[in-house]
Amino acid sequence: MRLPEAGSVWRELRAASRIRSAGQQAPLMQTGAALLFCLLMLNAALPAQRWLGAQREAHREARALLSRVAALPRQPAALQPPDSAVTAPSLVAVVNQTAPEFDLVFGDFRPEGDARLALDLRGADFDALLGWLASLERQHGIGVSAVDVRPTDTPGRVDVGLTVMRAQLPQGIRQ
Repeated sequence: MRLPEAGSVWRELRAASRIRSAGQQAPLMQTGAALLFCLLMLNAALPAQRWLGAQREAHREARALLSRVAALPRQPAALQPPDSAVTAPSLVAVVNQTAPEFDLVFGDFRPEGDARLALDLRGADFDALLGWLASLERQHGIGVSAVDVRPTDTPGRVDVGLTVMRAQLPQGIRQ
């Protein structure tokens, strides 16, 4: 719906006020001023309402993704620590090499033995985090053994505590 410009409405009201007698001008001007005020409010309210709707939709999508991640098992049975004789790159090296591609910055690294690495992220982009985790699994055989996702005040951003471990050896790496 295209609303008329406030200036054109005002010009029409002024032209109409010249035609009327002095007794009719005051109510006409008051009605015109009220109409002008309503038009100005609609011009401001409609874009704000569209923006708010888009923000609500983005927030709903982020909540749905968080729900799916929260429903993942904490300790998948399919993930088994690798044998100690594996000559694959260390978890720390793989994490350090791959995280910058997804604009992820870790607040804390805590090795848990040779097979696991605990990580903390603050304010991470949720979509980038999911892409990074998929890349670790697909390209490096590294899976998530524990995850704790907490939403932040910023839509699409999360605080995450997770533990990664090598689920399988990457292709071409032998024991």
